[in-house]
Amino acid sequence: MALTKEIDMSELTTMTMAVHKVATLESQHPVHAMAYDLALEKRQARRARWSQFRSRLTVSARREAALSSGC
Repeated sequence: MALTKEIDMSELTTMTMAVHKVATLESQHPVHAMAYDLALEKRQARRARWSQFRSRLTVSARREAALSSGC
């Protein structure tokens, strides 16, 4: 079955973690559910930090390009 909508990797990772969390909750192991929550939190924090870094890097590169072109 082909996907009509592209799914980026962050969405796929989040969906995978959610599936694991549900499976863990169904198996009645709260410690594992907490571990999955923690892993998901860490992954989302890491993604947010990378996004901020990438944004700052892009802004910096644009400024540098504008200065070098004489604008």
